[in-house]
Amino acid sequence: LQSADPRAPVEVWPIAREHLTESCDIGTAASILAERYPALSFSGVPEVWWYTDGEASTTDAADSRRHYREAGFMEPLRAIEARVDRLAAALRARPERTLALFGHADLFHLLMERHCGRDDKWLKNAEVLRVELQ
Repeated sequence: LQSADPRAPVEVWPIAREHLTESCDIGTAASILAERYPALSFSGVPEVWWYTDGEASTTDAADSRRHYREAGFMEPLRAIEARVDRLAAALRARPERTLALFGHADLFHLLMERHCGRDDKWLKNAEVLRVELQ
């Protein structure tokens, strides 16, 4: 994965992850992602970077997956809302005025609802939408 413009930074932000509601929303361990995508830096990404319920391992991806299969849990709405608010703050703190963010529809819907004044849009797969944070 390379940027079209070598001056444009490409960063991996686990805060922009999927809203965990199903087992398919659990990510891939950071060490595996680093092997698969050596052009990207995963140095700031914890091994278990998806939501955990306080009982699942935050360092052992296989154990976290096992716990989810056995206990089943969802990322509570208050948790993803807080994460979306932190994401918006991080985006606002960037020096760039134009950014491209890749993620998932649930995350973007909450971001647009809470920080862009829009609650009327659910993105389709690979859809591009220009928005401004308020």
